[in-house]
Amino acid sequence: MRELKYMPRKQIDNRPVRRRRSVRSIRRLTFVFLLGFAVVLGMLFSGWVRWKQREIVVRSNQLQERREEVLERRKSLMMERARLSAPSRISRIAVEELGMVRIEKDDVVKVVDPVDEDGQ
Repeated sequence: MRELKYMPRKQIDNRPVRRRRSVRSIRRLTFVFLLGFAVVLGMLFSGWVRWKQREIVVRSNQLQERREEVLERRKSLMMERARLSAPSRISRIAVEELGMVRIEKDDVVKVVDPVDEDGQ
């Protein structure tokens, strides 16, 4: 079997060594960063648009339901108005509750104001 020899490592201090970055690599990194930022912004905008669209659909459905309720209420109120303003009901209330009677043409008496006769 072969023996392995141990060789001590030489410590190298690389602190004074500065790596120069090329303008090309900086431009490439900037481009990739801006591209990623644009993608994230696009995703956020798309999500916002979908959220607003959903909000508008929900509000539209609520307004449609409210419109149907209002139309139904209007229909019932018109039917009630027609029932309350029926001539047969009005004449019955006039006779039964208010004690009114139907008058004949001969029962009408014309009252003349004396001031009007003199023309003043």
